[in-house]
Amino acid sequence: MSSTTTAHVYWFHGFAGSGKSAISLEIAKIYAGSGRLLACYFFFRNAGDRSRMNRFAVTLASQLAAAVPAAASFIKAAIDTEPGLLTQGVSLATQMERLVYHPFQAAVRRGLILTTLLRGPFIIVIDGLDECEDKQGIEEFITHMLDFFKTYPSVPLRVFIASRVEQHIHAHLKADGVLLGNLDDYSPDEDIDTFLQTSFQIAVKQDPIIQAYIHEHGNWPTTSDMGKLIRHIRGSFVLCIYNFQIHRSTNHRSRSHDANGPPPSHPGDERP
Repeated sequence: MSSTTTAHVYWFHGFAGSGKSAISLEIAKIYAGSGRLLACYFFFRNAGDRSRMNRFAVTLASQLAAAVPAAASFIKAAIDTEPGLLTQGVSLATQMERLVYHPFQAAVRRGLILTTLLRGPFIIVIDGLDECEDKQGIEEFITHMLDFFKTYPSVPLRVFIASRVEQHIHAHLKADGVLLGNLDDYSPDEDIDTFLQTSFQIAVKQDPIIQAYIHEHGNWPTTSDMGKLIRHIRGSFVLCIYNFQIHRSTNHRSRSHDANGPPPSHPGDERP
């Protein structure tokens, strides 16, 4: 990307279970807290509309109207002029342009959201774009979005996209105006270790049987066992949470059979 190009789009990619959705949710919360979350959309495979582009633009427009009430009248005017915008009778690009981009621009041009804009640009958060099964729709959305930002480089709007690397996404998002963030280059082991240490400490405080076991045998889990567990998790927060839940449920099952029995001493041996 050239040094003179404004980055309106940030594509954050990484492998499954690496924490992309958690990061997307946190970004959405932060911007919502400052009043600058224009909209967010979380795709999910095999989940009806959430795995297609059918309702994507209309959903963003609905959220825009709620987040920026000043844009609502412009959205309504667009629909009154062209009712087909709410159906599949027009292209996704047309829907995005007339229901989202242009109403937002109109509110900006008229100075209706100036106070909020003093805090910075608005953002659209899109998570799990690779979960969308409509590849043609994805390509149309990305192409039109990048063209829009080229045409209106000063628009105070940013788009955050999180997904796995898929060819039909990568081919279009590796372009000027797009910042790339590769979660695969980041090792989350330290964060996972912190999460597990905190989770096990809470478990110890809540469970007298674990407390008795520690009093008799020493630390639980041991440093060696914790290392095994982290290596087994291999950087996946999903697997991290799953392993901890399995380990805790195994502990509770063992307690139901033997109230005096110790908790499993090798959490890393649990397998999903």
